[in-house]
Amino acid sequence: MKHLFNNENTYELNCIKNALRIDRNLQLIFGIIAVLFGGWLLLFVFKRFSWIFAALALVMLFSGIRLLYDVFRFWKMEQTCLIRLLFYQPQEIVWIYSIVTEKLPFGVAFSKKGTMYFKLLNGDEITIKLDDKEMPLISKCLHEVLPHATFGYSKEKEQWYMANPAMLLK
Repeated sequence: MKHLFNNENTYELNCIKNALRIDRNLQLIFGIIAVLFGGWLLLFVFKRFSWIFAALALVMLFSGIRLLYDVFRFWKMEQTCLIRLLFYQPQEIVWIYSIVTEKLPFGVAFSKKGTMYFKLLNGDEITIKLDDKEMPLISKCLHEVLPHATFGYSKEKEQWYMANPAMLLK
């Protein structure tokens, strides 16, 4: 099997890493906001209001801490689940498909974003957000390096996956 990280596929790999980096940075921002707002709510609002605000503050605080823990645990792109799977366990990826969403405010084409779904043998799913122009290149690269995986979406493939993910292996 062809290795994903050769010189021919550097651009595609960088696109995937960039998408993961953007997602990580958004999680970092949301984690910091949740911790700060939860802490503020716990310290200042709790004294004046009910236990509902205290519960909300604790949920926000612990959610933010958990999110930050995950962000720092997978800080390097090589530590993320998708990169590790592509690198060390590509046979675990059984189905890949993408969906492009186009925003049309007032009928004017504003932007196109794509989401690529990686369905795994154990029933889990990994998604990454990509620019619509990058998706065909990445999909072509993944076709080459994951010849055992099924590509493209259909209701039939979804039913096969729900019944047994191994049915989508070639």
